[in-house]
Amino acid sequence: PLHVAAIMGDAGVAGFLLSSGADPDVRDDLNGTPLMLAAWRGHGTVAKLLADAGAEVDAVDQDGDTPLCLAVQEGHAGVSAMLLDAGADASHRNGSGYVPLHAAAQEGFCDIARQLLEHGAEPDSCAPQGQTPLMLAAWNGHADLCRILLEHGAHADMRDGRRSTALHHAALRGHADCAALLLEHGAPAGCTDAQGWTPLLLAAQEGNAGCAAVLLEHGAQADATAPGSWTALHAAARSGSVELAGMLL
Repeated sequence: PLHVAAIMGDAGVAGFLLSSGADPDVRDDLNGTPLMLAAWRGHGTVAKLLADAGAEVDAVDQDGDTPLCLAVQEGHAGVSAMLLDAGADASHRNGSGYVPLHAAAQEGFCDIARQLLEHGAEPDSCAPQGQTPLMLAAWNGHADLCRILLEHGAHADMRDGRRSTALHHAALRGHADCAALLLEHGAPAGCTDAQGWTPLLLAAQEGNAGCAAVLLEHGAQADATAPGSWTALHAAARSGSVELAGMLL
């Protein structure tokens, strides 16, 4: 019954059950606790009742997720704040090797990212393939999230498993605002990934003229070559971007 009250957000029933001796950490068939369900659904009042009744804030479900992980994944800032204040681990890695800050960065949840960082989350935490929160934010075009991470000490020159930086991700996806922020915080404009590609070459390949312009303004070399003597101009021609080709000539 407590699981049902939690997922429905029924604080009256949850409070009655708890006062009648219900175990706040009782598990369902999926190894989930009432607090996990309340956090996942964003029911802050019920989540607070459960936490105050002694529910384990860092209990782990079958996927390795804690209540905080679930709240962050769904963007429930009020619940995540309550859980962090109750002592939840801001750096817990789930079964896939991701920490809550990865989810916040990927989805662009700025308020939650600030909460996590203020409660000790490592801004450069690496996922299994080496992605940092900054890389995920840059890939998804969340410039405000990039700024928050950089202001909290994230390094713009970190490399993932393919030797790509956040700037490579921003350039490939055409997020010029993210690229500009990264360059202003020391990202090297001419760095190469494991395949020998620079951010400019990636931007040109995708016809991302805005990103290319930002990179050129920050000193990226227009004549840098990828393996096979492929230049940014070759890539621009293949992408069909007349604007970009004009920048490179």
